[in-house]
Amino acid sequence: MGLHAAALKHLARMGQDRLFDGAERTVIELGSQDLIAYFDTCALNIDLVFHMFGITQYDRSKVKMGNPARHLYEALGFRYNCIDIDNRPGTLRWDLNTVQCPEDFRGKHFLTTNFGTSEHVIHQENCFRLIHDLTAVGGYMVHNVPCTGYTNHCFFSYHPLFFARMAGANGYDMLYPCLNVGYGSTEIQSIPAVGAPYPATCGFACVLRKTKDTEFAYPYQTGYPYPMIWWDAKSMVDMKPKS
Repeated sequence: MGLHAAALKHLARMGQDRLFDGAERTVIELGSQDLIAYFDTCALNIDLVFHMFGITQYDRSKVKMGNPARHLYEALGFRYNCIDIDNRPGTLRWDLNTVQCPEDFRGKHFLTTNFGTSEHVIHQENCFRLIHDLTAVGGYMVHNVPCTGYTNHCFFSYHPLFFARMAGANGYDMLYPCLNVGYGSTEIQSIPAVGAPYPATCGFACVLRKTKDTEFAYPYQTGYPYPMIWWDAKSMVDMKPKS
């Protein structure tokens, strides 16, 4: 699995907005991610992440394209964990279909990422409950998942409505909801109005902030026509390091 350009832009935006200031930097990933090497924009966005985190001196050799994302997070000052069944050294071999959050992991992570993992898990409720339980109050859950297209790539695709309703049910603050357009998710667009056409292939991404220490609550699909969350994605498209 890969940490692609749009995912990196979300991390950069979080750094720009100083969401990690004063926090214990702990991250846990669903799926052991790699830094995708087959888009030039990914390397540029790694530079953007460092810039937005205010890190100007770092050992670039530790953050090579194609290497595990662990190298990037650790260079940014995060203590790193990830969940996978790929037997990669240092991963937690948990089955996302069945695992219950161990007490010594509950609420311990300021950042929990779902960069293209949950769509491959058949037990959706267990997966999103685990994400909730792993995340500290005041911490962030980042989702970047298929929305349209990606036929036969995964079990599930997601509508923005799902995350909006899940945020409402659990009291999450939703930040930066947007679409990633095209294979590799290199282009970012705002969410269309209800009923407007979506791109043939796109992903949905957002950041959710956990605001209270409560049990995970199920979202319900009520209140049609559904109000959607608007966000001007141009602010993230225009991010760039200072020359």
